[in-house]
Amino acid sequence: MENNFVSERKIRYDGSVVEYPCREIRVHTGKEAVLYHKIEFPFAMQVNNSILNIPKGSYTFAFYWSDRPYNIYLFRDNHDQLLGLYVNIVKQTEITPAIVTFEDLIIDIVRKPSGEYAVLDEDELPEPLEEFENGRVNAVLKELLDSIEAIAEDIIKESEQLLKKWKKGLL
Repeated sequence: MENNFVSERKIRYDGSVVEYPCREIRVHTGKEAVLYHKIEFPFAMQVNNSILNIPKGSYTFAFYWSDRPYNIYLFRDNHDQLLGLYVNIVKQTEITPAIVTFEDLIIDIVRKPSGEYAVLDEDELPEPLEEFENGRVNAVLKELLDSIEAIAEDIIKESEQLLKKWKKGLL
């Protein structure tokens, strides 16, 4: 099956916009979406005392929901091995057949396959986490940290099912 291209539009907290071309895996307008994006430029994230490397040629299945205050990127290498998950705290997620737009609220969680995780970018906040966005981001972060293992398990399982369908040309 041929996949449609869908843009991911991230509106940063400073108002700047970044767009990424993605391939549609599944889009339910106004509700949820899963997009595929091939990594063209390698990058790394600090996870406590170690580094999570995302090499060129790896890819992500990105999961978005209009009714959840986060989205999730599940990274795999070019041999389909799980590299890690990245949870992005967001607001105002809008899903259409052509574009997924969300407002980034700076704070993220990165999780390695071992279960080790770290909260990222607290140093970038314009005010203390407890006060940022009237405490909303802190509340979402606490909820996510309390349920990170269950969320990761569900997303990993779903991505494995999607990967099987993708490999068979069913997506």
